[in-house]
Formats: sequence, structure tokens, C-alpha cells
Amino acid sequence: MDGMNRNRIGPNAWLHHLQLTADEPEQLADYYARTMRMRRSSLCDVQMCEAPARRILFAKGPKRQAAFSAFAFETAEALAAYRARVMQAGLVPAASPSPLFDDTAFSTTDPDGNCLVFGTAGRDNPAPDDTPDARLQHVTLRSKSLPPLVDYYTDKLGFYLADVVSAEKEADMRTAFLASDPEHHSLAVFKADSRLLDHHSYELSGWDRIRDWADHFASLGQTLRWGPGRHGPGNNLFLFIEDPEGNWIELSAEIEVMREGRKTGQWVHCPRTLNLWGDAVMRS
Repeated sequence: MDGMNRNRIGPNAWLHHLQLTADEPEQLADYYARTMRMRRSSLCDVQMCEAPARRILFAKGPKRQAAFSAFAFETAEALAAYRARVMQAGLVPAASPSPLFDDTAFSTTDPDGNCLVFGTAGRDNPAPDDTPDARLQHVTLRSKSLPPLVDYYTDKLGFYLADVVSAEKEADMRTAFLASDPEHHSLAVFKADSRLLDHHSYELSGWDRIRDWADHFASLGQTLRWGPGRHGPGNNLFLFIEDPEGNWIELSAEIEVMREGRKTGQWVHCPRTLNLWGDAVMRS
């Protein structure tokens, strides 16, 4: 697996937005506007919720699926160089389905049928003091077979394999954490019995912000589903809630920022790996 020995940290793109499909996209957009403190609007034929550094689109479709995950480069030159890189790796870029990127954006589809979009965008200004920070940071998928996906993301897309969680035998991969920039992962995959969206995550500026968001959720009668805790891979603090259509939402802080030359980490598949503080939600 080529990604196991790479020293560079990904193509230097970040997760910019997601489009989720839902039975009731308008109601789900209402939930995110209220619960995640975002502004709601209509865009083309989809609903959008946005706030500084976070944007989620909602369209009609099956529950617990991401129609696409969109990654951004800061310049047109960086995007063009990346497009050439993926073509050299044997991929044929397709048109972008995202209304938030211009016509230089392109998409590609992984072996499980997950669509990834790459375009350009500027970095958002910091959130005003009266707006709680929560930067969209990673998306996590479920798959029946991880090795083909890991090969695709590392060999074809140039993502860096930050950490691997395996069962008794090293070949029995249960979780893979993949980075598109120096943050520990912008995309992860869990082995499970179905192909679904597992969760998406927002990075906060510190532990006290996790407290503030938990207080906000409590004020809405929202029950925490998992956490607070601390992951082993990535070392980030976390808590999870669940939206009305079953999508899990993570609030995270202190995620590892990797340095050049960092080797791929190996972890044992057990609850303490996913939560150094105690119990874990095991997908397989």
C-alpha cells in the first residue's frame, strides 16, 4: 500500500462542504439551522445551512448518505496541479455537482460509489465573538471493505494514511484515518456491515467550546449520544449528537496536526483505541 510509506501530508486541501440526502431535507435544514447555529437558505434545488467555516447542503434522497464531500484548494493553480496529478494516477475527472464551486471544479467516485468534489475557495474569516466557532473538518464513512478504499485515497488521490486500526491480524483493517492536509484526518472509513455516512465533524478552538456547545444542546433538549471523550488516533476530544434522520454529528477539539515525515500509526481494534477515557461505539 503506497500510502503506508508516504512522508508528505496530503494534497493540502480541506473539507469545505457536504451535501447530505434526507427523507425530509427542509425539516433537516431547520434542525441544523437551530442546533448547529447556522443560517438557512435555498440554493438551486437544495437547502443550505451555513456559518463561518461550515456549510451543509440538503437534498431529497436516502437517509444517512452523503451525496458528495467537497474539498477546497486556495488557488486555481493548486487545483489545476491536483487535477493533473489524479489524471496521471489514471482517474478521469467528472463534472462537479456542487453549486458552491465554479466550473473549474471536478469530481471523482471511490470504489464504494462515494463522490468527492475538488474546487477552489478562500479561507473563511474567524467567527465573530458572538458566533460559536465550529469549523467543518472531517467526514467519516462506513464500508464493507476498507483496503480498496484506502488504496484509492492514497494511490489515486494522494491522501496520507495517518493511522490504521486493525483487529488481531494486521490485515484485518477496521478503521483508516486519511488526511488531505496536515490535520490528522479529513476523511475516515470504518469497517461495517453497510455502506453509509457514519458522521461528520466540526473542529472547535478548545475544550471550553465543547462545554459551551454541550450547554447549547442541553438548552434545546438534545441528548448527547457519545462523549465527552478522547480518541486515540488523532488525540482529539469529542462529543456526538444525532440528527433527526440518524446522522451523527461530532464536535471535536485538539485534533493532531501532523509534521512532515510522520509515519502511519498502528492501533489495536478495541474500545480504548476509539476512546482513551472509556467506552466506545464500535462499528464492527
